[in-house]
Amino acid sequence: KSLAEAAVEAFGHFDGWVNNAGVYMLGSLEETPDEAFRQLMETNFFGTVSGARVALSQFRRQGYGTLVNVSSTFGTVPAPYLSAYVASKFAVRGFSASLRQELLGTGIDVCTVMPAAIDTPLWRHTANYTGWRVRPVEPVYTPERVARTILRVLRHPQDEVIVGPAGKSFAAMHGLFPRTYERTMRVGTEVLHFQGERQGPTPGNVFQPMEEGDTASGGYHGTGK
Repeated sequence: KSLAEAAVEAFGHFDGWVNNAGVYMLGSLEETPDEAFRQLMETNFFGTVSGARVALSQFRRQGYGTLVNVSSTFGTVPAPYLSAYVASKFAVRGFSASLRQELLGTGIDVCTVMPAAIDTPLWRHTANYTGWRVRPVEPVYTPERVARTILRVLRHPQDEVIVGPAGKSFAAMHGLFPRTYERTMRVGTEVLHFQGERQGPTPGNVFQPMEEGDTASGGYHGTGK
């Protein structure tokens, strides 16, 4: 509310609003603390709901606007050890689709952007209850690529956009061969997402910010094929 009020005070209106806050967590359901699971949903999903309420209030007053909710490739496909994150991103995608239907003909657009693995500090900030140090699954795309996509849909609204060819491939494979995809992802996650180096459990930045990793890039882009 404070952000919206400041924008209106400075510019008289705002044309677009992007809900992008999100935290990441790895671990089986049995290993994941209930309070961490709930807090991830609070940030990733209910944070999006809160932002949408504020944005739509202003958009209704001015008669137009574009809301962009950032989901994930994991809003289109499942993955093991990511039940909380996957649930939150599926929720964001479904929530956005419902809003889009409610707002037909109002001059207000709702867009969902779904990035694949992106080179941000998210991987350093991960809540991790697997017992293994993690890394992003290649290929890793730049944050600028996502930013360009968000800017494009603000200018020319699209219902849903997947960022990165890998994400599109995952979605297509799951749609065509769901059982094969899910078996492949189990093995792929354990081989490619886990580094083979032990690590103790950590809540990452689920409950509070971390000083480590305060730049746009996490330093992962270009480290693998």
